[in-house]
Amino acid sequence: MWLIFGVILLLLSFTDIKKRLIPNRLLLLAAINRMVWLFLLKEPLLQTLKIMLYALMLPIVLLFFVFIYEHLKKRRAMGSGDSKLLFVMALYLDWQKLLLALFTACLLAVFGAYLTGRKKEEGIPFGPFLAAGCMFAAAFGETVIGWYMGAW
Repeated sequence: MWLIFGVILLLLSFTDIKKRLIPNRLLLLAAINRMVWLFLLKEPLLQTLKIMLYALMLPIVLLFFVFIYEHLKKRRAMGSGDSKLLFVMALYLDWQKLLLALFTACLLAVFGAYLTGRKKEEGIPFGPFLAAGCMFAAAFGETVIGWYMGAW
């Protein structure tokens, strides 16, 4: 499941970098991949759907604040492909790992913008950073969240 999802994320990252677009067909393919593996892995359906539902709340809340920001500033802050990618990521990660993925993506994007010398007014394709954050959270999420929660 993760290998296929990783390949899909890689494809949409390259597409986003080159065309500044995240294709819906790749997002749909990622969602179908998750649903197929949901049944192949014989995960407890109700429990998994509950985890997905909680995770889906994060993109909804985030997009609400993005909408308000865009309305107040009268400029785009996030592309629709990035928003849809967050919803697809919520099918794979619980809300804590999704939050970690988003935080990691933001840090990587700021660092990437700094390294490339991009100005604030110039947009950067955020999809590759979301993809990298997602894979980081999938690989190290349990450790990072356990460390963070243990610090409290």
